[in-house]
Amino acid sequence: MKQFIRTTTQLSLRLFLLAGLLAGLLGAGGGTPAYAATPRAVTAWGANPFGQSTVPAGLSDAIAIDATYHNLALKSDGTVVAWGNNFNGQTDIPAGLTGVTAVAAGEHYSLALKGNGTLVAWGGLNLPLDYGMTTIPAGLTGATAIAAGKFHAMALKGDGTVVAWGAVGWQVQYGQTNIPAGLTGVTAISAGDIHSLALKGDGTVVAWGDNSAGQSNVPSGLTGMIAIDAGNAHNLALKSDGTVVAWGTNQFGQSTVPAGLTDVIAIAAGTYHSLALKSDGTVVAWGDSTFGQGAVPAGLTGVTAISAGDEHSLALGFQPCPAGQYNNGSGCVDASTGYYVPVAGSTSETPCALGTYQPNAGAVSCIAAEPGHYVDVTAAVMQIDCLPGSYQPNSGVTSCILADPGFFVPDPAAIEQYLCQRGTTSPAGATACTSAFFNFSGFLQPVDNLPALNQVKAGQAIPVKFRLGGDQGLNILASGSPSSVKIVCDASAAIDAIEQTVTAGGSSLSYDVTTDTYTYVWKTDKGWAGTCRQLRVTLTDGTVHEAQFKFSK
Repeated sequence: MKQFIRTTTQLSLRLFLLAGLLAGLLGAGGGTPAYAATPRAVTAWGANPFGQSTVPAGLSDAIAIDATYHNLALKSDGTVVAWGNNFNGQTDIPAGLTGVTAVAAGEHYSLALKGNGTLVAWGGLNLPLDYGMTTIPAGLTGATAIAAGKFHAMALKGDGTVVAWGAVGWQVQYGQTNIPAGLTGVTAISAGDIHSLALKGDGTVVAWGDNSAGQSNVPSGLTGMIAIDAGNAHNLALKSDGTVVAWGTNQFGQSTVPAGLTDVIAIAAGTYHSLALKSDGTVVAWGDSTFGQGAVPAGLTGVTAISAGDEHSLALGFQPCPAGQYNNGSGCVDASTGYYVPVAGSTSETPCALGTYQPNAGAVSCIAAEPGHYVDVTAAVMQIDCLPGSYQPNSGVTSCILADPGFFVPDPAAIEQYLCQRGTTSPAGATACTSAFFNFSGFLQPVDNLPALNQVKAGQAIPVKFRLGGDQGLNILASGSPSSVKIVCDASAAIDAIEQTVTAGGSSLSYDVTTDTYTYVWKTDKGWAGTCRQLRVTLTDGTVHEAQFKFSK
């Protein structure tokens, strides 16, 4: 059976990891994050027979992790979450455990280091023998780091010395708890299956315990190390230049560091696989991947810590805020009402543009103002009804349209205007039409009023001009008006020639606001030559206005 133990994150490794994280994940703007992040989230992959790869729902504020057949996560409030194999009670966290600063997951038990330098251990049940790894040595205080092996445990003290215990009975033969005489100046420790590692302040590594796979034979000349991690029977060491050294068993390639692997800021040794965390927040894996433990999830970035379990892997890191949320400097928050966040990983919210609004928080887009409504400011939380007298047939607009003269809009939020009935009229922006007679004062030149007979060449276009006392709109002509009928020419009538004609493709009505004049271009027919006709202009107020014309060839 595969057996594995992993070390907790040590103080020196934490400091180095933090420095690498800041260098890799902070932008050039004086410490502004390159992407938004939630409180740290845990990702797990690989084997899952004990639920070890099923991260507990809601775990989003972990600051440290450790994995074997079970997992431990240290939360920012100093409490611990555990999941995975619990056959030995290793995930039964003691009631009231708080103030924890580090965790270590052994194969059959768990360790926690408190801020006061004392230790708490639990698990180790249902074993054929009490191996003593959960029995903390009496008087052990001042610890700064911990490590958990299969049947033994270790603590690093503030004075740079190491304490080890457990591995009683038949385990004692391996010597994993026999601290080398004179070992001082230690800055980090790690416990493998049945061997132990220590990193000294001078960058050298010391190993002891089982050496059946060469795991306790530190490579000659190994210096400049800043972090260590012990797997089942192989070890990883991280150099200050960001490269990795491995030794011990290599049955599955776990000790064959990938060529060209650089910029590493953290390492993790599992049973038969290895992990490395790079300064850009990505993870590299090698060795055994029978259960997918070496298949790093696609797109996994922003990682700040790693741990390699027996047949699974853990990563702790920043996760981009989802669309609809942004980072306000303290974590992810919903986009405000009137704002939206369209993509994940945003550091700001965007105000809704003119013509759009958003009444809800956490939106990924804004809503276009509906027909009959408008939005005339940015960051709007609601649309505004078009007032009576105005309308809007389109969506996403910033204003409404006044009803034209001769039209009306009685209700708010209208999408169309309505034509005044015959005999009624209205000014622009009216909410209703009123009964009224136009102030028609007669035809203007070049047309003479009755009883004069206007003479014009047949086929010409005559500008028929008149005033109605202001702009009454273009809907002033009754249906079928103007019209003309043939009449008997009055030989006694005064004849006045039309001084002005225009070129026109057809009859049309227009209004000139500068002269307050309506002009109806009347296109006559060449066939009318030698006849007289009466032009009738019937307005929508029911009045009829006439002029007479004599047509020449």
